Amino acid sequence: MDYRYLVIFVIYMVTVASSGAQDQTFEKYESLEDLAEAIYSETDLQIDYSTLFDDLYYYYENPINLNAASYDQLKKLYILSDFQIQCLLDYVEENGAIVSIYELPYIYGFSQKEARFLAPLISLEPIKTSGPVKLKDSYKYGQHEIILRAQRVLEQQKGYLPVSDSILQINPNTNRYLGDPYKLYVRYKYNLKKRIYFGLTAEKDAGEEFFKGYNKSNFDFCSAHFQINNTGVFKKIQIGDYHLQFGQGLTLWSGLASGKSAYVLNIEKRAEGIKSYVSADENIFFRGAATTLSAGSFDITLFYSRKKRDANIIDTIRPDFYEFSTFQNTGYHRTPYENYDEKVIKESAYGANITFRRDYWSIGTTFVHYEFGGELRESERVYNKFDFSGSQVTNIGIDYRANIKNISLFGEATSGNSALGIINGAVVFINNLVSFSAFYRSYQKDFFTHYGNALSENSYDANENGFYVGTEIQPFRYWKISAYSDIYKFPWLKYNVSAPSMGTDFFFRLDYTGGNNFESYLRINYEREYENNNEEDTLIAKPFEVNNFNIRIHMSYSLSSNFQLRNRVELNRINRGNESPDNGYLIYQDLIYGAKKLPLTVYFRYALFDTDSYYSRIYAYENDLLYAYSIPALYFKGVRTYIMLKYSVSRHADIWMKYTRTTYAGRDITGSGLNEIGGNIKSEIKVQLRVKF
Repeated sequence: MDYRYLVIFVIYMVTVASSGAQDQTFEKYESLEDLAEAIYSETDLQIDYSTLFDDLYYYYENPINLNAASYDQLKKLYILSDFQIQCLLDYVEENGAIVSIYELPYIYGFSQKEARFLAPLISLEPIKTSGPVKLKDSYKYGQHEIILRAQRVLEQQKGYLPVSDSILQINPNTNRYLGDPYKLYVRYKYNLKKRIYFGLTAEKDAGEEFFKGYNKSNFDFCSAHFQINNTGVFKKIQIGDYHLQFGQGLTLWSGLASGKSAYVLNIEKRAEGIKSYVSADENIFFRGAATTLSAGSFDITLFYSRKKRDANIIDTIRPDFYEFSTFQNTGYHRTPYENYDEKVIKESAYGANITFRRDYWSIGTTFVHYEFGGELRESERVYNKFDFSGSQVTNIGIDYRANIKNISLFGEATSGNSALGIINGAVVFINNLVSFSAFYRSYQKDFFTHYGNALSENSYDANENGFYVGTEIQPFRYWKISAYSDIYKFPWLKYNVSAPSMGTDFFFRLDYTGGNNFESYLRINYEREYENNNEEDTLIAKPFEVNNFNIRIHMSYSLSSNFQLRNRVELNRINRGNESPDNGYLIYQDLIYGAKKLPLTVYFRYALFDTDSYYSRIYAYENDLLYAYSIPALYFKGVRTYIMLKYSVSRHADIWMKYTRTTYAGRDITGSGLNEIGGNIKSEIKVQLRVKF
């Protein structure tokens, strides 16, 4: 690896930092994209952020009145913890309306950082009483939005190469992509004062057929939802596609879920109950009807769902009833083999949630029953011994939340597959300078929740015990320390680990915010786990220790009101047993320019990366089209650049264009399988139009 770039880049970043400190103010972010970048760019997970963007975008264009906001409204901002929300509500109740954004840092549990994040999403108007929504207002006050998006890889990929007619006659199921290389996305959304929602979403992935073949009359995936809020005793009425989120995600939680991140105190989930489905994931959602009724301090939610899901079929037991090994969640239907698994298993779900709420505490219970149009049969490998098998399963859970002075407590206990899962957590605000969080989890090895999504190290909530503790300290003005330690154990075997094992995850971050024009942080992450050594000539593979050490330096500096620089240096080092260390680094420079005389914003990145292998890959968040997201894994050696333009044609229409190019050094092919490209360059173009009225 050539470290000369690192030395030059670090010297440059230190020079920029030396001129950065200024007094803190609360100027608004220039765009929703910048705000979203600040809130969740620290994650390295490939998560669909459509729901998060949807809520942020609404409040960005329709700021929430902080003096009249409810708990349910504030939790949709994704920025505040339950304790901070309660402190804010208490402050307004005791002291009257907040008159200035500068008041926020003086509210117990708040800092200047939260004030800056909230600034573009809130207003501080006197409290107004809103009247009922009338049908005649639906056009005058309703908000419409249409999104049209197209993207494709520009180089020829192996899956699209021509196949001769003779080969197709011999085997029509030849493994190749049946459709064109374009990915298409269409979305319509209607919103009337957060009281009535209606939306349609349609998507075709690259390689899927479009109005022909398996999709003769439509897109590969179509979704619709209709929601009415606050009508008599009904808090919500939902028809179509939706998410369900209750408790701490252990019993039932579909959609975006928080996990371990740089926001070390935000380990408590904010359940929203029923939520309209606005994503393009083709499997993880509910389809049917749901409603929430309010009866005094009780909220009662009832739901029913029935749809078909992708699955790996093993055998046909009887017509429309199969034996299958796993559910498929990729959503890809590009080849004959992928189409064979499309929507083959019926999935029915029904249940209820009852939650009792008081000012400072709540308790709820959730019941959900699933029935599948087939028998789920896991493989007979030893690590699958305790996994769920069958055609139906029931989950029942109890959750709680309580705020006691400066302590926020929460937890949930759930039964599933005749086993238990238990979580308990706490967030303690000692004062405005020091806060702590703690989270304990215990998921038995045979525990199973079909739509559970609680905090865990595993990809599913089972076979895991763990204890997490985090802290946030502000020792000096402009400085903040965030850290967590997570120690976990897997009591039974797991995939590629042929023995009970344990692991540790340590995180440290030092932030310096010297003003709106300069921010920086140092992040250190160390994780230790175990993995099988499959190269040993033994009957049973012996696990070896894997140590992953990552360090990142990131800086953001505004040269002027319309020109911003972002710089990052990141190092990754993997030690896998007795093998030689696997190293990697990433360096990038971002330029963001907002023209003064034109409604044009330009995003540009130039990144250098060099890793010894895929093991030391580095993830890097990228600015992307509205409602889209990009967190690519960079590995081997190369250069990645992108340029994105956002142009506002009028206040009713915006256009985005993004071009990405990755050049790999010393490689004859790029990618693998049907995505393989002959050559060392992979480039992609994306175009999007948004119309709102």
